[in-house]
Amino acid sequence: MIENYFSSDAIEKFIDSHKEYIDGMKAVESRFGDPLPLSNELLNLWLDPALYGFMRKYFGSTPYCRSYPLLQYVDKNSTIEFKASKKGIAYPWHIDHCPIFAQMIYLSDISQDGTCMEIVSGSHHYPNVGISLYSDEYIEDCGKPLLKLSGPKGSIQMHDPNVVHRARPVQGSDRLWLFGDFSWGENILFDISAATGMLAKTKVPLSDLTPMRRDALAGLLPNTPFKGYSMENGFLTRQVSQEI
Repeated sequence: MIENYFSSDAIEKFIDSHKEYIDGMKAVESRFGDPLPLSNELLNLWLDPALYGFMRKYFGSTPYCRSYPLLQYVDKNSTIEFKASKKGIAYPWHIDHCPIFAQMIYLSDISQDGTCMEIVSGSHHYPNVGISLYSDEYIEDCGKPLLKLSGPKGSIQMHDPNVVHRARPVQGSDRLWLFGDFSWGENILFDISAATGMLAKTKVPLSDLTPMRRDALAGLLPNTPFKGYSMENGFLTRQVSQEI
Protein backbone atom coordinates (compact mmCIF):
# COMPACT_ATOMS: atom_id res chain seq x y z
CA MET A 1 0.00 0.00 0.00
CA ILE A 2 1.15 3.50 -0.86
CA GLU A 3 -1.33 6.04 0.46
CA ASN A 4 -2.07 9.29 -1.43
CA TYR A 5 0.36 8.40 -4.22
CA PHE A 6 -1.56 10.30 -6.88
CA SER A 7 -2.81 13.83 -6.34
CA SER A 8 -6.53 14.61 -6.10
CA ASP A 9 -6.15 16.62 -9.31
CA ALA A 10 -4.78 13.64 -11.26
CA ILE A 11 -7.56 11.35 -9.98
CA GLU A 12 -10.31 13.87 -10.70
CA LYS A 13 -9.00 14.45 -14.23
CA PHE A 14 -9.20 10.72 -14.87
CA ILE A 15 -12.68 10.43 -13.34
CA ASP A 16 -13.98 13.45 -15.27
CA SER A 17 -12.65 12.06 -18.57
CA HIS A 18 -14.48 8.75 -17.89
CA LYS A 19 -17.54 10.11 -16.07
CA GLU A 20 -20.18 8.73 -18.44
CA TYR A 21 -18.59 5.29 -18.43
CA ILE A 22 -18.19 5.25 -14.63
CA ASP A 23 -21.80 6.31 -14.13
CA GLY A 24 -22.87 3.42 -16.37
CA MET A 25 -20.83 0.94 -14.34
CA LYS A 26 -22.35 2.14 -11.08
CA ALA A 27 -25.85 1.61 -12.46
CA VAL A 28 -25.35 -2.18 -12.55
CA GLU A 29 -23.97 -4.94 -10.32
CA SER A 30 -20.30 -5.50 -9.48
CA ARG A 31 -18.16 -6.18 -12.52
CA PHE A 32 -15.03 -5.50 -14.52
CA GLY A 33 -15.47 -2.95 -17.27
CA ASP A 34 -14.24 -3.09 -20.85
CA PRO A 35 -10.67 -2.15 -21.80
CA LEU A 36 -10.28 1.62 -21.60
CA PRO A 37 -9.30 3.78 -24.59
CA LEU A 38 -5.70 4.96 -24.54
CA SER A 39 -5.47 8.53 -23.20
CA ASN A 40 -3.03 10.75 -21.34
CA GLU A 41 -5.27 10.64 -18.26
CA LEU A 42 -5.06 6.84 -18.31
CA LEU A 43 -1.33 6.64 -19.05
CA ASN A 44 -0.47 9.04 -16.22
CA LEU A 45 -1.99 6.60 -13.72
CA TRP A 46 -1.60 3.17 -15.29
CA LEU A 47 2.01 3.57 -16.50
CA ASP A 48 3.49 5.94 -13.95
CA PRO A 49 7.31 5.98 -14.44
CA ALA A 50 8.21 5.63 -10.74
CA LEU A 51 5.82 2.71 -10.19
CA TYR A 52 7.12 1.07 -13.35
CA GLY A 53 10.68 1.49 -12.03
CA PHE A 54 9.64 -0.16 -8.76
CA MET A 55 8.25 -3.16 -10.65
CA ARG A 56 11.42 -3.39 -12.74
CA LYS A 57 13.44 -3.76 -9.53
CA TYR A 58 10.92 -6.23 -8.11
CA PHE A 59 11.04 -8.43 -11.24
CA GLY A 60 14.71 -7.93 -11.94
CA SER A 61 13.74 -7.52 -15.61
CA THR A 62 11.50 -5.49 -17.90
CA PRO A 63 7.85 -5.40 -16.75
CA TYR A 64 5.20 -5.85 -19.44
CA CYS A 65 1.52 -5.00 -19.21
CA ARG A 66 -0.15 -8.39 -18.93
CA SER A 67 -3.70 -7.23 -19.66
CA TYR A 68 -5.56 -4.14 -20.79
CA PRO A 69 -6.51 -1.52 -18.17
CA LEU A 70 -9.97 -2.01 -16.69
CA LEU A 71 -12.21 -0.32 -14.18
CA GLN A 72 -13.52 -2.64 -11.48
CA TYR A 73 -16.59 -1.78 -9.45
CA VAL A 74 -18.01 -3.59 -6.42
CA ASP A 75 -21.57 -2.41 -5.75
CA LYS A 76 -23.09 -1.50 -2.38
CA ASN A 77 -25.25 -4.63 -2.27
CA SER A 78 -22.40 -7.09 -2.69
CA THR A 79 -21.93 -9.99 -0.33
CA ILE A 80 -19.60 -12.98 -0.60
CA GLU A 81 -21.41 -15.04 -3.19
CA PHE A 82 -20.86 -17.14 -6.30
CA LYS A 83 -23.40 -15.38 -8.49
CA ALA A 84 -22.77 -15.77 -12.22
CA SER A 85 -23.08 -12.03 -12.84
CA LYS A 86 -20.28 -11.37 -10.32
CA LYS A 87 -17.78 -13.90 -11.59
CA GLY A 88 -15.18 -11.15 -12.08
CA ILE A 89 -15.09 -10.42 -8.35
CA ALA A 90 -12.78 -12.81 -6.49
CA TYR A 91 -14.65 -13.37 -3.21
CA PRO A 92 -13.09 -16.72 -2.14
CA TRP A 93 -9.58 -16.94 -0.65
CA HIS A 94 -7.13 -17.66 -3.48
CA ILE A 95 -3.77 -16.89 -5.05
CA ASP A 96 -3.31 -15.64 -8.60
CA HIS A 97 -2.72 -18.50 -11.00
CA CYS A 98 0.13 -17.11 -13.08
CA PRO A 99 3.21 -14.85 -12.85
CA ILE A 100 1.58 -11.45 -12.51
CA PHE A 101 1.93 -8.38 -10.32
CA ALA A 102 -1.40 -6.67 -9.71
CA GLN A 103 -1.75 -2.90 -9.44
CA MET A 104 -4.94 -1.20 -8.24
CA ILE A 105 -5.37 2.58 -8.17
CA TYR A 106 -8.10 3.80 -5.80
CA LEU A 107 -10.68 6.02 -7.49
CA SER A 108 -12.67 6.25 -4.28
CA ASP A 109 -11.85 6.21 -0.59
CA ILE A 110 -11.56 2.63 0.72
CA SER A 111 -11.87 2.02 4.45
CA GLN A 112 -11.15 -1.06 6.55
CA ASP A 113 -14.77 -1.04 7.71
CA GLY A 114 -16.05 -1.10 4.12
CA THR A 115 -15.50 -3.12 0.97
CA CYS A 116 -11.79 -3.80 0.55
CA MET A 117 -9.23 -6.52 -0.22
CA GLU A 118 -8.09 -8.80 2.58
CA ILE A 119 -4.77 -10.65 2.54
CA VAL A 120 -3.05 -13.28 4.66
CA SER A 121 0.06 -11.46 5.81
CA GLY A 122 3.32 -13.17 4.81
CA SER A 123 1.61 -15.89 2.78
CA HIS A 124 3.61 -14.99 -0.36
CA HIS A 125 6.68 -16.59 1.26
CA TYR A 126 5.05 -20.04 1.29
CA PRO A 127 4.67 -22.67 -1.50
CA ASN A 128 0.97 -22.05 -2.07
CA VAL A 129 -0.97 -24.18 -4.53
CA GLY A 130 -3.15 -22.30 -7.02
CA ILE A 131 -5.28 -25.22 -8.23
CA SER A 132 -8.00 -24.72 -5.63
CA LEU A 133 -9.60 -22.14 -3.35
CA TYR A 134 -8.92 -21.86 0.37
CA SER A 135 -11.69 -22.29 2.95
CA ASP A 136 -12.24 -19.92 5.87
CA GLU A 137 -11.38 -22.83 8.18
CA TYR A 138 -8.04 -23.34 6.46
CA ILE A 139 -7.20 -19.64 6.75
CA GLU A 140 -8.06 -19.68 10.46
CA ASP A 141 -5.87 -22.75 11.03
CA CYS A 142 -2.90 -21.02 9.37
CA GLY A 143 -2.67 -18.68 12.35
CA LYS A 144 -1.41 -15.81 10.19
CA PRO A 145 -2.65 -12.25 10.69
CA LEU A 146 -5.20 -10.93 8.20
CA LEU A 147 -4.70 -7.46 6.78
CA LYS A 148 -7.43 -5.26 5.30
CA LEU A 149 -5.99 -3.03 2.59
CA SER A 150 -7.41 0.47 2.62
CA GLY A 151 -6.59 4.08 1.86
CA PRO A 152 -7.90 7.37 0.53
CA LYS A 153 -8.63 8.10 -3.12
CA GLY A 154 -5.36 8.24 -5.07
CA SER A 155 -3.68 5.44 -3.10
CA ILE A 156 -1.97 2.48 -4.77
CA GLN A 157 -2.36 -1.19 -3.87
CA MET A 158 -0.01 -3.80 -5.35
CA HIS A 159 0.45 -7.46 -4.53
CA ASP A 160 2.61 -10.45 -5.32
CA PRO A 161 0.74 -13.25 -7.16
CA ASN A 162 1.56 -15.75 -4.41
CA VAL A 163 -0.12 -13.86 -1.58
CA VAL A 164 -3.42 -15.40 -0.40
CA HIS A 165 -6.15 -12.79 -0.76
CA ARG A 166 -9.83 -12.15 -1.44
CA ALA A 167 -12.33 -9.38 -2.04
CA ARG A 168 -14.16 -8.57 1.19
CA PRO A 169 -17.46 -6.87 0.34
CA VAL A 170 -19.50 -5.05 2.98
CA GLN A 171 -23.11 -4.21 2.23
CA GLY A 172 -23.71 -0.49 2.01
CA SER A 173 -20.13 0.17 0.86
CA ASP A 174 -18.89 0.20 -2.74
CA ARG A 175 -15.41 0.26 -4.30
CA LEU A 176 -14.06 1.64 -7.57
CA TRP A 177 -10.51 1.26 -8.78
CA LEU A 178 -8.39 1.16 -11.93
CA PHE A 179 -7.00 -2.34 -12.33
CA GLY A 180 -3.87 -3.33 -14.22
CA ASP A 181 -1.51 -6.27 -13.96
CA PHE A 182 2.05 -6.75 -15.10
CA SER A 183 4.25 -9.70 -16.09
CA TRP A 184 7.93 -10.36 -16.72
CA GLY A 185 6.99 -11.68 -20.16
CA GLU A 186 4.78 -14.68 -19.36
CA ASN A 187 1.03 -15.12 -19.84
CA ILE A 188 0.34 -11.84 -21.66
CA LEU A 189 -3.33 -11.62 -22.67
CA PHE A 190 -3.07 -10.10 -26.14
CA ASP A 191 -6.54 -9.64 -27.61
CA ILE A 192 -7.14 -8.00 -30.99
CA SER A 193 -10.65 -6.83 -30.01
CA ALA A 194 -9.35 -5.24 -26.82
CA ALA A 195 -6.43 -3.65 -28.67
CA THR A 196 -8.83 -2.20 -31.26
CA GLY A 197 -11.06 -0.88 -28.48
CA MET A 198 -8.12 0.82 -26.78
CA LEU A 199 -6.98 2.54 -29.95
CA ALA A 200 -10.34 3.35 -31.58
CA LYS A 201 -10.90 6.58 -29.63
CA THR A 202 -7.36 7.45 -28.67
CA LYS A 203 -5.78 10.83 -29.30
CA VAL A 204 -2.38 9.50 -28.25
CA PRO A 205 -0.42 8.05 -31.22
CA LEU A 206 1.70 5.07 -30.25
CA SER A 207 4.66 6.81 -31.88
CA ASP A 208 4.36 9.60 -29.27
CA LEU A 209 4.72 7.27 -26.28
CA THR A 210 7.90 7.37 -24.23
CA PRO A 211 10.26 4.40 -24.75
CA MET A 212 9.33 3.12 -21.28
CA ARG A 213 5.60 3.07 -22.06
CA ARG A 214 6.15 1.58 -25.50
CA ASP A 215 8.23 -1.21 -23.95
CA ALA A 216 5.53 -1.87 -21.34
CA LEU A 217 2.87 -2.15 -24.05
CA ALA A 218 4.91 -4.36 -26.38
CA GLY A 219 2.84 -7.46 -25.60
CA LEU A 220 -0.61 -5.83 -25.78
CA LEU A 221 0.05 -3.47 -28.70
CA PRO A 222 2.99 -5.16 -30.46
CA ASN A 223 5.27 -3.54 -32.99
CA THR A 224 5.58 -5.14 -36.43
CA PRO A 225 8.96 -6.93 -36.51
CA PHE A 226 11.35 -6.26 -39.39
CA LYS A 227 10.59 -9.60 -41.06
CA GLY A 228 6.93 -9.74 -40.09
CA TYR A 229 5.13 -12.68 -38.48
CA SER A 230 4.74 -16.36 -39.32
CA MET A 231 2.04 -18.83 -38.27
CA GLU A 232 3.19 -21.59 -35.94
CA ASN A 233 0.71 -24.06 -34.40
CA GLY A 234 -2.13 -21.62 -34.90
CA PHE A 235 -0.35 -18.64 -33.31
CA LEU A 236 1.58 -15.68 -34.67
CA THR A 237 5.31 -15.79 -34.06
CA ARG A 238 8.10 -13.50 -35.22
CA GLN A 239 9.46 -14.57 -38.58
CA VAL A 240 13.11 -15.57 -38.40
CA SER A 241 13.77 -16.83 -41.93
CA GLN A 242 13.03 -15.06 -45.22
CA GLU A 243 13.00 -18.28 -47.24
CA ILE A 244 10.02 -18.75 -49.55
